[in-house]
Amino acid sequence: MRPLRFQATARPLAVDDVDTAVFDGEAVVFHESSGNVHLLGGVVGAVWVMCDGSTSVHDMSAELQRVFSLDADALATMVDESLTHLADHGLLLGEEARLSDHDGLSLQP
Repeated sequence: MRPLRFQATARPLAVDDVDTAVFDGEAVVFHESSGNVHLLGGVVGAVWVMCDGSTSVHDMSAELQRVFSLDADALATMVDESLTHLADHGLLLGEEARLSDHDGLSLQP
């Protein structure tokens, strides 16, 4: 198991130049500054919606555990992986994007 990138007390904040729409459990995000559209499925979409700067990573995991009825440790890893994907694609403030710009992307963990 790899070390978690985001501490349980972290309160991730989404960038502010996005438009988000939620359809059938997936989020579609248009990132204005990059011009990219992102399809965020299941857990990633739910994590994205909670990136409000006030919800902690721990609280995200606890809420998603109630919704998805998954093992707490597995869900903590899934939340961290989701946040890492979002950060790596420039969608979280204070997190340096690690990937180059894409014409679009689908995140489906």
